[in-house]
Amino acid sequence: MAEQINAFKASDGKLFNTLAEALEWEDEKVWAEKVAQFFASGTAPYAEGTYSSMSKKIIVAWERYKVATPEEPSKVTLQDKLEKLDLTIRTLNCLKAEEIYLIGQLVKCTEQRLLRTPNFGRRCLNEAKEKLAMHGFMLSV
Repeated sequence: MAEQINAFKASDGKLFNTLAEALEWEDEKVWAEKVAQFFASGTAPYAEGTYSSMSKKIIVAWERYKVATPEEPSKVTLQDKLEKLDLTIRTLNCLKAEEIYLIGQLVKCTEQRLLRTPNFGRRCLNEAKEKLAMHGFMLSV
């Protein structure tokens, strides 16, 4: 009677005794590819091989950065309506109550003026500043 042998094959054809070993190999292979892409992109803040124990953490942060920063930002101008900033309803309604409808009107406002607006608190202020900054604008000083 022939003995049954369990072998697990990785995507590159390499055989492993356990599924866990095969998955670990695949995981390391994926990370090696990501590290290579990271250094090839020219955005690495240090030379290849440096801080190797932190490579995975740095790659994860880099991947999050790539997702968080669009490659080509949408074209938003000062003449556009506030809706283009994708503000929450509360923030948008507070600004409209103050007769601020355009991005250009918002950037002329100071933090103090906005905080005097009823129901417009720090959270709304921080949201407005963040959304403006995403498009290269800021409030008046």
